[in-house]
Amino acid sequence: TLAVVSPSSVPDSTTVAKGCATLREWGYVPVVGPHALNDYHGFAGTVDERTADLLWALRDSTVKAILCSRGGDGAVQVLRHIPLEEFRRHPKWVLGFSDVTALHSAEVSAGVMSIHCSMCDGISMRGERDSVNVMLQRLLQGELPS
Repeated sequence: TLAVVSPSSVPDSTTVAKGCATLREWGYVPVVGPHALNDYHGFAGTVDERTADLLWALRDSTVKAILCSRGGDGAVQVLRHIPLEEFRRHPKWVLGFSDVTALHSAEVSAGVMSIHCSMCDGISMRGERDSVNVMLQRLLQGELPS
């Protein structure tokens, strides 16, 4: 199970749906966070809603990795409400780039690895033959690059 959350800017619902379809094709069960498609002044929900989704994804033992729907702006707002101990206590890969780099920094500071990679748009548009998507699939299966 991969959680799809939106800690930053509001995503396009079609893009999230396409990203989830690709994850299903890869054999995963995507679960979209309760507030992941919200729109609050350009952010994917209020700070509290975005924080709640990330905490849910971290704390839910059935979720094995967390894919951010998109970057943009706002992830650092969420980090002000999540102690580094949460990342240590619930070590999971956070997947994404752009504004999600703030989450990567928090994870690394907590001693947890994360993956700088494509998000919903990139995994759905580039297809399986894209080398970045192939590497992401392999990483999710536990194969580390040489």
